[in-house]
Amino acid sequence: MAEIERERAERQEALQVASRTRAASLASAVQRSGRGHQTAVLRLLLAEHFQAWLEDASLEDVDELAHLIDARLTPAADESASVDDRMAEVEADLRGALDSRRSPDALVGALLAITAQDREFALREGYGWGDERCRRYLEFLIAQGYEPSPIERELLQRSNPEAPEVPAAATA
Repeated sequence: MAEIERERAERQEALQVASRTRAASLASAVQRSGRGHQTAVLRLLLAEHFQAWLEDASLEDVDELAHLIDARLTPAADESASVDDRMAEVEADLRGALDSRRSPDALVGALLAITAQDREFALREGYGWGDERCRRYLEFLIAQGYEPSPIERELLQRSNPEAPEVPAAATA
């Protein structure tokens, strides 16, 4: 019994040392710069966001994301295949499309597509209008030149009355 406790204590100490070493490595990585570093960080973030998004994704969501990132999905071969089998197949297709992105611009585009697909679902279903993440997404689109429709302006204002009113589209 004492041997088991000693091994457990040694293992815990080794884990603590490894944790401190990772923290030091992370502190160094946070300070790095350059295109290669940006690409590596964006790849990590893309993989993490994709995995989180995938947990709640439906086949329809997958199709929408594939369209946004120009991914080619394997055609459904068997109508009797389960949804889980089909999801596994198209997940591999999407991962391949995402993994093929090499430049920071391409990685950022994929991150934006995943975020947009998620926010668009919430907005389309009507429950995203009060969500701060959806509001930030819409503010981003507006800053990029998107002109919200009257119903969108109304819902944005209703969801956050203290926010400045969203301007109507300019007419020429």
